[in-house]
Amino acid sequence: MSDLDVSVIIPAYNEAERLPQAVESARRQSLPPREIIVVDDGSTDGTAEVARKLGVRVISQENKGLPGARNSGIRAARGEWIALLDSDDIWEPDKLERQRVALEACPQAVLIACDYRQFTDSGEVVHPSFLSQPGRYQRAAKIRLAEGISRIDVPGESFLQGGYFLIPSAALFPRRAAVEVGLFDEGLRYVEDLEFFLRLLRLGPLLMVEEVLLNYRVHESNMSNDRLKMALGVLAATDRVLADPAAYGPGALAYARHLQRRDLPVALRELLAADRFAEARCESRRLFSRAFSARALGLGLVSLAGGRVFRGLLALKRAVG
Repeated sequence: MSDLDVSVIIPAYNEAERLPQAVESARRQSLPPREIIVVDDGSTDGTAEVARKLGVRVISQENKGLPGARNSGIRAARGEWIALLDSDDIWEPDKLERQRVALEACPQAVLIACDYRQFTDSGEVVHPSFLSQPGRYQRAAKIRLAEGISRIDVPGESFLQGGYFLIPSAALFPRRAAVEVGLFDEGLRYVEDLEFFLRLLRLGPLLMVEEVLLNYRVHESNMSNDRLKMALGVLAATDRVLADPAAYGPGALAYARHLQRRDLPVALRELLAADRFAEARCESRRLFSRAFSARALGLGLVSLAGGRVFRGLLALKRAVG
Protein backbone atom coordinates (compact mmCIF):
# COMPACT_ATOMS: atom_id res chain seq x y z
CA MET A 1 0.00 0.00 0.00
CA SER A 2 2.88 2.34 -0.86
CA ASP A 3 0.56 4.34 -3.10
CA LEU A 4 -3.05 5.31 -2.65
CA ASP A 5 -5.28 6.00 -5.65
CA VAL A 6 -7.16 9.08 -4.36
CA SER A 7 -9.72 11.38 -5.95
CA VAL A 8 -10.17 14.66 -4.07
CA ILE A 9 -13.75 15.97 -4.19
CA ILE A 10 -14.23 19.70 -3.53
CA PRO A 11 -17.87 20.91 -3.59
CA ALA A 12 -18.03 24.66 -4.10
CA TYR A 13 -20.83 27.20 -4.04
CA ASN A 14 -19.78 30.85 -4.51
CA GLU A 15 -16.29 30.16 -3.18
CA ALA A 16 -14.19 31.79 -5.89
CA GLU A 17 -12.13 33.67 -3.30
CA ARG A 18 -11.31 30.79 -0.95
CA LEU A 19 -11.20 27.93 -3.47
CA PRO A 20 -7.56 28.44 -4.62
CA GLN A 21 -6.25 27.78 -1.09
CA ALA A 22 -8.18 24.52 -0.85
CA VAL A 23 -7.04 23.35 -4.28
CA GLU A 24 -3.41 24.28 -3.61
CA SER A 25 -3.44 22.36 -0.32
CA ALA A 26 -4.64 19.24 -2.18
CA ARG A 27 -2.14 19.73 -4.99
CA ARG A 28 0.89 20.01 -2.69
CA GLN A 29 0.30 16.74 -0.86
CA SER A 30 3.39 14.62 -0.19
CA LEU A 31 1.24 11.72 -1.45
CA PRO A 32 -0.21 13.30 -4.61
CA PRO A 33 -3.85 12.49 -5.42
CA ARG A 34 -4.78 11.01 -8.77
CA GLU A 35 -7.14 13.89 -9.48
CA ILE A 36 -8.80 16.93 -7.95
CA ILE A 37 -12.46 17.43 -8.85
CA VAL A 38 -14.24 20.71 -8.12
CA VAL A 39 -18.03 20.43 -8.26
CA ASP A 40 -19.42 23.90 -8.97
CA ASP A 41 -22.85 23.70 -7.38
CA GLY A 42 -24.65 26.47 -9.26
CA SER A 43 -22.32 29.30 -8.27
CA THR A 44 -22.89 32.85 -9.49
CA ASP A 45 -19.49 34.34 -8.61
CA GLY A 46 -17.24 32.70 -11.21
CA THR A 47 -16.25 29.71 -9.07
CA ALA A 48 -16.15 27.39 -12.11
CA GLU A 49 -13.91 29.77 -14.06
CA VAL A 50 -11.51 30.04 -11.12
CA ALA A 51 -11.41 26.25 -10.82
CA ARG A 52 -10.64 25.81 -14.53
CA LYS A 53 -7.80 28.33 -14.31
CA LEU A 54 -6.40 26.28 -11.43
CA GLY A 55 -6.15 23.34 -13.82
CA VAL A 56 -8.41 20.91 -11.99
CA ARG A 57 -11.28 18.81 -13.27
CA VAL A 58 -14.54 20.79 -13.05
CA ILE A 59 -18.13 19.56 -12.90
CA SER A 60 -20.78 22.28 -13.18
CA GLN A 61 -24.37 21.65 -12.12
CA GLU A 62 -27.50 23.37 -10.91
CA ASN A 63 -27.51 23.93 -7.17
CA LYS A 64 -28.22 20.67 -5.33
CA GLY A 65 -26.63 21.43 -1.96
CA LEU A 66 -23.64 19.71 -0.39
CA PRO A 67 -24.96 16.12 -0.55
CA GLY A 68 -25.75 16.42 -4.26
CA ALA A 69 -22.43 18.10 -5.04
CA ARG A 70 -20.43 15.46 -3.18
CA ASN A 71 -22.37 12.67 -4.87
CA SER A 72 -21.68 14.12 -8.31
CA GLY A 73 -17.98 14.17 -7.54
CA ILE A 74 -17.94 10.62 -6.15
CA ARG A 75 -19.83 9.26 -9.16
CA ALA A 76 -17.38 10.93 -11.56
CA ALA A 77 -14.25 9.97 -9.61
CA ARG A 78 -11.66 7.64 -11.16
CA GLY A 79 -9.76 6.93 -7.95
CA GLU A 80 -10.34 3.96 -5.65
CA TRP A 81 -10.38 6.25 -2.60
CA ILE A 82 -12.34 9.45 -1.99
CA ALA A 83 -10.97 12.35 0.05
CA LEU A 84 -13.50 15.08 0.77
CA LEU A 85 -12.33 18.68 1.04
CA ASP A 86 -14.69 21.59 1.55
CA SER A 87 -13.80 24.63 -0.53
CA ASP A 88 -13.06 26.83 2.50
CA ASP A 89 -10.78 24.34 4.30
CA ILE A 90 -7.05 23.66 3.95
CA TRP A 91 -5.07 20.42 4.32
CA GLU A 92 -1.63 20.08 5.83
CA PRO A 93 0.88 18.80 3.22
CA ASP A 94 1.15 15.30 4.73
CA LYS A 95 -2.56 14.72 5.32
CA LEU A 96 -3.02 11.95 2.76
CA GLU A 97 0.36 10.42 3.54
CA ARG A 98 -0.41 10.12 7.25
CA GLN A 99 -3.79 8.56 6.47
CA ARG A 100 -2.09 6.03 4.16
CA VAL A 101 0.25 5.05 7.02
CA ALA A 102 -2.75 4.61 9.33
CA LEU A 103 -4.47 2.42 6.76
CA GLU A 104 -1.49 0.07 6.72
CA ALA A 105 -2.17 -0.57 10.43
CA CYS A 106 -5.81 -1.51 9.69
CA PRO A 107 -6.48 -2.27 5.99
CA GLN A 108 -10.12 -3.20 6.67
CA ALA A 109 -11.01 0.36 7.77
CA VAL A 110 -13.73 2.08 5.71
CA LEU A 111 -13.21 5.58 7.09
CA ILE A 112 -9.94 7.27 8.01
CA ALA A 113 -10.22 10.68 9.67
CA CYS A 114 -7.87 13.04 11.50
CA ASP A 115 -7.61 15.82 14.04
CA TYR A 116 -8.10 19.42 12.94
CA ARG A 117 -7.62 22.98 14.07
CA GLN A 118 -10.15 25.78 13.63
CA PHE A 119 -9.08 29.11 12.18
CA THR A 120 -10.69 32.33 10.93
CA ASP A 121 -10.37 34.20 7.63
CA SER A 122 -7.83 36.48 9.31
CA GLY A 123 -5.64 33.47 10.14
CA GLU A 124 -6.39 33.43 13.87
CA VAL A 125 -6.37 29.92 15.35
CA VAL A 126 -9.54 29.42 17.41
CA HIS A 127 -8.88 25.84 18.56
CA PRO A 128 -5.44 24.33 17.87
CA SER A 129 -6.66 20.73 18.21
CA PHE A 130 -10.27 19.55 18.25
CA LEU A 131 -9.52 16.07 19.53
CA SER A 132 -7.55 17.34 22.51
CA GLN A 133 -10.37 19.49 23.88
CA PRO A 134 -11.14 18.37 27.45
CA GLY A 135 -13.90 15.84 27.93
CA ARG A 136 -14.38 14.91 24.30
CA TYR A 137 -12.44 12.45 22.15
CA GLN A 138 -10.33 11.24 25.08
CA ARG A 139 -13.44 9.58 26.55
CA ALA A 140 -14.31 7.70 23.36
CA ALA A 141 -13.90 3.90 23.28
CA LYS A 142 -10.94 3.13 21.00
CA ILE A 143 -8.07 0.71 20.46
CA ARG A 144 -4.56 2.12 20.09
CA LEU A 145 -2.86 0.53 17.06
CA ALA A 146 0.27 2.66 16.95
CA GLU A 147 1.49 6.03 18.15
CA GLY A 148 -1.17 8.55 17.13
CA ILE A 149 -3.40 5.96 15.39
CA SER A 150 -6.55 4.50 16.97
CA ARG A 151 -9.28 2.17 15.73
CA ILE A 152 -12.93 2.64 16.70
CA ASP A 153 -15.11 -0.43 16.27
CA VAL A 154 -18.38 0.82 17.79
CA PRO A 155 -18.68 4.40 16.49
CA GLY A 156 -22.07 5.14 18.01
CA GLU A 157 -20.83 4.24 21.47
CA SER A 158 -17.70 6.34 21.01
CA PHE A 159 -19.74 9.36 19.90
CA LEU A 160 -21.92 8.94 22.97
CA GLN A 161 -18.86 8.99 25.20
CA GLY A 162 -16.76 11.62 23.49
CA GLY A 163 -19.12 13.66 21.34
CA TYR A 164 -19.12 13.74 17.54
CA PHE A 165 -15.58 14.30 16.26
CA LEU A 166 -15.81 13.65 12.50
CA ILE A 167 -15.72 16.34 9.84
CA PRO A 168 -16.06 15.89 6.04
CA SER A 169 -12.75 17.54 5.08
CA ALA A 170 -10.93 15.03 7.29
CA ALA A 171 -12.56 11.98 5.70
CA LEU A 172 -10.92 9.39 3.44
CA PHE A 173 -12.94 6.32 2.39
CA PRO A 174 -13.15 3.72 -0.42
CA ARG A 175 -15.30 4.78 -3.33
CA ARG A 176 -16.79 1.27 -3.60
CA ALA A 177 -17.95 1.44 0.04
CA ALA A 178 -19.61 4.83 -0.47
CA VAL A 179 -21.46 3.49 -3.52
CA GLU A 180 -22.47 0.32 -1.66
CA VAL A 181 -24.18 2.25 1.14
CA GLY A 182 -25.92 4.62 -1.28
CA LEU A 183 -23.78 7.79 -1.15
CA PHE A 184 -25.00 10.92 0.64
CA ASP A 185 -28.72 11.33 1.26
CA GLU A 186 -29.73 14.24 -0.99
CA GLY A 187 -32.94 14.63 0.97
CA LEU A 188 -30.92 15.98 3.89
CA ARG A 189 -29.74 19.58 3.62
CA TYR A 190 -27.94 19.62 6.96
CA VAL A 191 -25.98 17.05 8.99
CA GLU A 192 -25.87 14.81 5.93
CA ASP A 193 -22.28 13.87 6.76
CA LEU A 194 -23.29 12.40 10.14
CA GLU A 195 -25.96 10.20 8.53
CA PHE A 196 -23.62 9.10 5.72
CA PHE A 197 -20.72 8.25 8.02
CA LEU A 198 -23.00 6.22 10.31
CA ARG A 199 -24.12 4.22 7.25
CA LEU A 200 -20.56 3.83 5.94
CA LEU A 201 -19.33 2.50 9.27
CA ARG A 202 -21.67 -0.48 8.97
CA LEU A 203 -19.03 -1.92 6.60
CA GLY A 204 -15.96 -1.64 8.82
CA PRO A 205 -14.07 0.27 11.50
CA LEU A 206 -13.13 3.91 11.80
CA LEU A 207 -9.48 4.94 12.02
CA MET A 208 -8.44 8.18 13.69
CA VAL A 209 -5.10 9.80 12.94
CA GLU A 210 -4.57 11.82 16.10
CA GLU A 211 -2.60 14.56 14.36
CA VAL A 212 -3.77 17.98 13.18
CA LEU A 213 -3.80 17.48 9.41
CA LEU A 214 -6.70 19.79 8.53
CA ASN A 215 -7.37 23.49 8.98
CA TYR A 216 -11.11 24.03 9.30
CA ARG A 217 -12.20 27.57 8.56
CA VAL A 218 -14.86 29.11 10.82
CA HIS A 219 -16.86 32.05 9.45
CA GLU A 220 -20.37 33.47 9.44
CA SER A 221 -21.47 31.27 6.54
CA ASN A 222 -20.77 28.01 8.39
CA MET A 223 -24.00 26.02 8.60
CA SER A 224 -23.23 25.14 12.22
CA ASN A 225 -23.90 28.77 13.20
CA ASP A 226 -27.66 28.35 12.64
CA ARG A 227 -28.91 26.56 15.75
CA LEU A 228 -32.40 25.91 14.40
CA LYS A 229 -31.29 24.49 11.04
CA MET A 230 -28.67 22.33 12.73
CA ALA A 231 -31.14 21.00 15.30
CA LEU A 232 -33.76 20.23 12.64
CA GLY A 233 -31.01 18.67 10.52
CA VAL A 234 -29.97 16.39 13.36
CA LEU A 235 -33.58 15.34 13.89
CA ALA A 236 -34.05 14.57 10.18
CA ALA A 237 -30.82 12.56 10.05
CA THR A 238 -31.57 10.60 13.20
CA ASP A 239 -35.11 9.89 12.02
CA ARG A 240 -33.44 7.91 9.22
CA VAL A 241 -31.51 5.86 11.78
CA LEU A 242 -34.56 5.23 13.94
CA ALA A 243 -36.52 4.06 10.88
CA ASP A 244 -33.89 1.51 9.73
CA PRO A 245 -31.23 0.81 12.38
CA ALA A 246 -29.81 -2.19 10.49
CA ALA A 247 -28.54 0.13 7.75
CA TYR A 248 -26.14 1.84 10.15
CA GLY A 249 -22.95 1.07 12.04
CA PRO A 250 -22.65 -0.41 15.54
CA GLY A 251 -24.14 1.74 18.28
CA ALA A 252 -25.86 4.08 15.82
CA LEU A 253 -29.35 3.50 17.22
CA ALA A 254 -28.40 4.43 20.80
CA TYR A 255 -26.52 7.47 19.52
CA ALA A 256 -29.50 8.58 17.40
CA ARG A 257 -31.82 8.33 20.39
CA HIS A 258 -29.38 10.40 22.42
CA LEU A 259 -29.27 13.10 19.73
CA GLN A 260 -33.06 13.18 19.52
CA ARG A 261 -33.33 13.72 23.28
CA ARG A 262 -30.69 16.45 23.09
CA ASP A 263 -31.90 18.36 20.02
CA LEU A 264 -35.69 18.07 20.18
CA PRO A 265 -35.93 20.67 22.98
CA VAL A 266 -33.42 22.89 21.14
CA ALA A 267 -35.44 22.76 17.92
CA LEU A 268 -38.68 23.45 19.75
CA ARG A 269 -37.24 26.39 21.66
CA GLU A 270 -35.78 27.92 18.48
CA LEU A 271 -39.05 27.44 16.58
CA LEU A 272 -40.92 29.21 19.36
CA ALA A 273 -38.41 32.07 19.29
CA ALA A 274 -38.93 32.37 15.52
CA ASP A 275 -42.75 32.52 15.92
CA ARG A 276 -43.10 29.27 13.96
CA PHE A 277 -45.77 27.87 16.25
CA ALA A 278 -47.39 25.40 13.85
CA GLU A 279 -44.02 23.67 13.38
CA ALA A 280 -43.36 23.91 17.10
CA ARG A 281 -46.61 22.10 17.87
CA CYS A 282 -45.63 19.37 15.41
CA GLU A 283 -42.21 18.96 17.04
CA SER A 284 -43.75 19.00 20.51
CA ARG A 285 -45.61 15.80 19.70
CA ARG A 286 -42.30 14.11 18.92
CA LEU A 287 -40.85 15.61 22.08
CA PHE A 288 -43.46 13.92 24.25
CA SER A 289 -42.92 10.53 22.61
CA ARG A 290 -39.11 10.52 22.46
CA ALA A 291 -37.73 12.95 25.02
CA PHE A 292 -40.39 13.45 27.64
CA SER A 293 -39.43 15.52 30.68
CA ALA A 294 -40.74 18.43 32.72
CA ARG A 295 -38.91 20.69 30.26
CA ALA A 296 -40.62 18.95 27.35
CA LEU A 297 -43.99 19.42 29.01
CA GLY A 298 -43.35 23.13 29.53
CA LEU A 299 -42.20 23.72 25.96
CA GLY A 300 -45.12 21.74 24.59
CA LEU A 301 -47.64 23.76 26.58
CA VAL A 302 -46.04 27.02 25.43
CA SER A 303 -46.24 25.90 21.78
CA LEU A 304 -49.98 25.33 22.26
CA ALA A 305 -50.48 28.65 24.05
CA GLY A 306 -49.00 30.70 21.21
CA GLY A 307 -46.74 33.69 20.69
CA ARG A 308 -48.18 36.08 23.26
CA VAL A 309 -47.60 33.65 26.11
CA PHE A 310 -44.11 32.77 24.88
CA ARG A 311 -43.04 36.43 24.59
CA GLY A 312 -44.53 37.14 27.99
CA LEU A 313 -42.50 34.33 29.54
CA LEU A 314 -39.34 35.63 27.86
CA ALA A 315 -39.99 39.11 29.23
CA LEU A 316 -40.54 37.67 32.70
CA LYS A 317 -37.33 35.67 32.48
CA ARG A 318 -35.34 38.77 31.50
CA ALA A 319 -36.94 40.79 34.28
CA VAL A 320 -35.96 38.31 37.00
CA GLY A 321 -32.48 37.82 35.55
